[in-house]
Amino acid sequence: MSIPKEPRQLMINMMYIVLVALLALNVSAEVLNAFQLVSNGMKTSNTALDNKNAATMRALDAAYKNDPKKVKAYLEDAQKVQASVDEFVSEISALKAQLVKETGGWVDGEVDGKLKNDKDYDTPTRILIDKKKGKELHDKILALKETVLNVPSLTEEERENLANQITLSVDYDKDAAKRLGKKSWQEYLFDHVPTVAVYTLLTKIQGDAKSSESMVLEKLLGKIGAEDYKFDALSAKVIAPSSYVLQGEEYQADIFVSAFSSTQDPEVFIGEFDPAKVTWEKGDPLPTKVPDNPLKPGFETVEVSGGIADFRVPASSVGVKKKEGVIRVKQPQGDGYDWFPFKLEYQVAPPSVVVSPTKMNVFYIGVDNPVDISVAGFPADRVRASLTEGGSITGSGGNYIAKVKKVGNTKVSVSVVLDDGSVKNMGAQEFRMKRVPDPIAVIGGMTGGNVKASTFKVQRGVIAELKNFDFDIRFHIVGFEMTYAAKRQDLVTADASGPSFTPKMLDFLNRAKPGDVFYFDDIKAKGPDGITRKLPGIVFKLI
Repeated sequence: MSIPKEPRQLMINMMYIVLVALLALNVSAEVLNAFQLVSNGMKTSNTALDNKNAATMRALDAAYKNDPKKVKAYLEDAQKVQASVDEFVSEISALKAQLVKETGGWVDGEVDGKLKNDKDYDTPTRILIDKKKGKELHDKILALKETVLNVPSLTEEERENLANQITLSVDYDKDAAKRLGKKSWQEYLFDHVPTVAVYTLLTKIQGDAKSSESMVLEKLLGKIGAEDYKFDALSAKVIAPSSYVLQGEEYQADIFVSAFSSTQDPEVFIGEFDPAKVTWEKGDPLPTKVPDNPLKPGFETVEVSGGIADFRVPASSVGVKKKEGVIRVKQPQGDGYDWFPFKLEYQVAPPSVVVSPTKMNVFYIGVDNPVDISVAGFPADRVRASLTEGGSITGSGGNYIAKVKKVGNTKVSVSVVLDDGSVKNMGAQEFRMKRVPDPIAVIGGMTGGNVKASTFKVQRGVIAELKNFDFDIRFHIVGFEMTYAAKRQDLVTADASGPSFTPKMLDFLNRAKPGDVFYFDDIKAKGPDGITRKLPGIVFKLI
């Protein structure tokens, strides 16, 4: 059964589960009163879902008015889901009304107040089991879920995601039902269950339906325009795979007009700006409508295809290289042109390797050590890395994880795949391999000393904390010894095989008074490397 996203709905569902458990123990009428409170809370949540779904439908209607052709299918699917859920919710409302009527109605006629016969077990059983209303409800839930999950506008992946999220379900604990002699979903939920609990459950099922509707409507609304491009300006863009080029290779960049149609090729020129024809703002050249080319004579023309200019220039020498250019686009109306100046800069560097450890130049044993690895002039998918000894390194896209097994030194060796498929070694960098530091034992965030008796007596165990360490690592306490020293009494000792205080230890706490002392020794913790470590003891004196 999926968990609802809304915190309020989650809280109400959890309260219902607790109340059902208490009900199974045949507890007092206070539990039955609590069901009424939960039911009222669910009603409030359902009203909020109604408002949310209505707002989503208004948004879909508004989108349909703006673009009927695009939105029609989404709106129709949303209307179908909404109609199905409304019919389902109405049928449950009718069932709830029948239940209330046949059990005597509401106290003082106040709807959703207090039921006159909230403890009535027989009427719900007769209606939902004997008259098979529960089986009908079971089948209607399955039918509605099928409708919700098979919206034509959704992809198969989206349907699978919804199936894992919606709370509308007929799942139940079959093992528990078998122990209770219940043979079906409806018997498990409704057979010999008091009226107030059945009424609350029906309200919850209505909420599950509304919540499922909400998820589908939100998904349909989000799909409108999700694949559309939205433009509000034109500007020149230069995109290069890398600003670093290995000596002997060539620099490549794509130059295009942002938001410009690929069905009409612009003209691209490379040269030097004419200062009289180009204006600047914050270091960038601004578009202009000058009648002729804003570059000085001697400019070059770049070949354009599909709205993109493929600009290439040999990287013959090392250093920073700068280029200026302009894109000419025919104006939508008239015979004039708009000019979009641009500048680009790239650096030609000798072959080199960069290894940047995410934390430091240390690899810790037993944990994932993230490492960023890149080689100037090469895309990440052509970079290869390995450890010379002591472990292994895996990853892709520049992000790697190193795992080491022993103390000592190792090296990250980096190579690249060249255009011809050959592999070239680009160098290596040394790392130290070390154990993760020992944690410290704490109780209630304290490492010992004087503590108020009232504070200490509510603690329930020992925790291992690793302080001032960058990795998110958890150590688990596997055992410890507690010694209780009460005033004018012999020392008493108890052992634990985990982090929690044993019943004997809790008895010590209950007996403790100010002036008593607690000693914790032989504290053992196990970390991700699988090694059990003995931690220093801690002492608390109650005040």
